[in-house]
Amino acid sequence: TIDESASRTNPEILPYWDVKKNGALKPTMFSAGSKRIVFWKCPKCGNTDQNKMNVARRTCGLTILYSPH
Repeated sequence: TIDESASRTNPEILPYWDVKKNGALKPTMFSAGSKRIVFWKCPKCGNTDQNKMNVARRTCGLTILYSPH
């Protein structure tokens, strides 16, 4: 549900969501624990990464933590 979506429970991910590469997919469609593979984009340098929603990842030295609450 939207109340359990990653964008609501982990709003710190929103700047990293790659709007262009994810197309019709929205962070409101997934929980932070989802195993769905999506694209992430570094807001500083623009490099992209493709990984699961539930995996902690590093992009250009920036740590992005996703953990279900």
